[in-house]
Amino acid sequence: MYNQYDELEYARNIYQNGFQSNYLPTQLRLLAIYMKTELGYKPRQLRAELTAFCQDRLPGYQPAVHYPAINKALRQAGQKGASLLHIKELPIYQWELDFLTAYPLCPQEQMTAALEYNCRKLMFTLLVRTRLRRLISLQKNYGENLCLYFKGGGREYRELKQEAKLPSSQDLHSGLIYHLAAAGAVTPMHDGLLRLDFMEEADRAAECVSCSPTFEPAFSISHFNNAGWYYDYYNRLPRMKLCRHCGSPFKASGNRQLYCPGCTEEMERERWKIRARKHRGMAVPAGDSLLVPADSTTGSCHGFEITVQPPLLKGLECGTVFS
Repeated sequence: MYNQYDELEYARNIYQNGFQSNYLPTQLRLLAIYMKTELGYKPRQLRAELTAFCQDRLPGYQPAVHYPAINKALRQAGQKGASLLHIKELPIYQWELDFLTAYPLCPQEQMTAALEYNCRKLMFTLLVRTRLRRLISLQKNYGENLCLYFKGGGREYRELKQEAKLPSSQDLHSGLIYHLAAAGAVTPMHDGLLRLDFMEEADRAAECVSCSPTFEPAFSISHFNNAGWYYDYYNRLPRMKLCRHCGSPFKASGNRQLYCPGCTEEMERERWKIRARKHRGMAVPAGDSLLVPADSTTGSCHGFEITVQPPLLKGLECGTVFS
């Protein structure tokens, strides 16, 4: 799966294993930049190697058909400052979580505990997006970019809601953004533009806590599309677990569920392969055992660990359902 924040690993995988999907423009661009920056190919050699790679690894390759895509990828790789992103994880600091928890929203009598929690979870997702954009600016040599705005249309707002893992019934604009604007956390502007006022306050707070013990990572995010579930797991919401295979937090449908939906299908395929080997009387390698003790209660996976905290509000007990 293409990770837009770890282009280096994706390009290396393409170079070693061939094209990963039928969509070629992005893969050719990443591959050309990888050959130039990581392998050190000069322009003439780069063209020859990229063309030879397509001839060997691209089914149905036709020079006349694929030449425009290859030529475009070479132009993109030749641009000044062309590089590959390499963001595997994003540390979330304790002071940031404390800042979001203490940020003053509307009075309690004007909003329910669930609504207030969803507002803070949306702020957390916007904080993660802003931090990612700043890392991208540094890696792409764009200079210091504070990124205090969220610019989006309908698709960007749908992606924001999906990343925050908000309930489908929760209205984003007239609900959460309205309350955040009333509290002064954001300022709605024209054409879907949001000014993130709380991020400006967070930047000022960061200068005060730079030498504080709270300036230590509380956990790291490696699955950026599930930012809201990291926040849910940290705050010990019901049914939140860590996948025993990929380490991503997910909302379990039952007490015995150990894997996120994506890894469940992969684990089931591997189990069928092991059963087929046993049925044929073939030896099963020792490392192919996929059984995990059902009574295991550890909260870590492959070194991944989040220290869970008590719920933010009294209303966030185990009986509260958010989706």
